[in-house]
Amino acid sequence: ASELDTFYQRAFALLRSQRVWPRSRIAGATRNRFGLTEFGQCCLLARRLVQSGAPMVKCELLSYARGFVGHAQQQLSQNESSLAPTLDTAFSAPVRDLDDRGILNDTLAIVNAEFGRTPAINVYADRYHWPWGSPLAVAGIHPGIAYGTSDSAAAYAANKTQHPADMAATVYHLLGIPADTTIHNSLGLRIR
Repeated sequence: ASELDTFYQRAFALLRSQRVWPRSRIAGATRNRFGLTEFGQCCLLARRLVQSGAPMVKCELLSYARGFVGHAQQQLSQNESSLAPTLDTAFSAPVRDLDDRGILNDTLAIVNAEFGRTPAINVYADRYHWPWGSPLAVAGIHPGIAYGTSDSAAAYAANKTQHPADMAATVYHLLGIPADTTIHNSLGLRIR
């Protein structure tokens, strides 16, 4: 815990840095390309942070009506009319931008949800949590491939099944955290 102050100071110094916030303004065309939404501008900031040396940046699309699964009537139509276009614009822009700048191969960009969703739409025009399948999009590693497939209903993995721990291991590896690292939680229990 005593080391956290150092990390907080480094993070705030980066956020105040001229590398992230240069004196020149960001062109309107660039802002538009990322989308003039809170999430789009978050992705623009994330791209700037990556360029400035931040090893990891997280953006969340939760502020938009509780995300893609609001467990409410008309959620699917809201997803189609608002959330999906926001995500498409905001995620594709930094991926293209990082590629144009020649740093996409050194960057891992991931889009995923906290849980999979049922393949079938329920009576509330929504989908429930579904632990047997959780697709994600990844950019920056082996571009242009699809890894694994699901069955015809998108309910279960058909091949190349992976566990969420495999994705976590990939992220930790790219951050330079050895696979055999263990930490202790607040109760003193070891967590691998």
